[in-house]
Amino acid sequence: MSSSFNRYLISKLNLIHTLKIKNVHMLPKINKIILSGGINSKTNETSNKVITSVIYLITGLKPVLIKAKSAISGFKVKKHQIIGFKVTLRSKKLYNFLDKLIYSFTHKMKDFKGFNLSSFDKDYNLSFGIQDWSMFSETLSCENIGQTGFNVTICTSGLTKKSHAVMLLKEIGLNFISV
Repeated sequence: MSSSFNRYLISKLNLIHTLKIKNVHMLPKINKIILSGGINSKTNETSNKVITSVIYLITGLKPVLIKAKSAISGFKVKKHQIIGFKVTLRSKKLYNFLDKLIYSFTHKMKDFKGFNLSSFDKDYNLSFGIQDWSMFSETLSCENIGQTGFNVTICTSGLTKKSHAVMLLKEIGLNFISV
């Protein structure tokens, strides 16, 4: 088991006491993590394979490639052209990615103090962008193909306040700053 999952199990009692929750099933939890990103229109099929392999190395899952539904001449996009990718992480892969995020990615970022508290949406999901995937140690052997970033959304459930979401993610190991 990953250490993020172990920290979550250990912190269950702390969350029950702090949030004054009587039923264990009402505890806040992380349902899924969604990684998504756009692919430059100038990329070709070989660079799409490289992007797929890099995302597979980072997450352990093959991404779903998103195709354009219609042609948009202003953006030079053709119908059925690959324009993005998406991966949904659950269970063990979710906590493995959280470990990579907490222990390797956040420590390699320069001047990283924590995630912004305004990054939560109305459903208390945390969203942020990663500008350069080369921060992950798995991507050291991959070449730079122009598209190097993606978006991360950590989806939570069982929350009634933003402070509960912050408390849950702090217990797992994420740092936050207020702006």
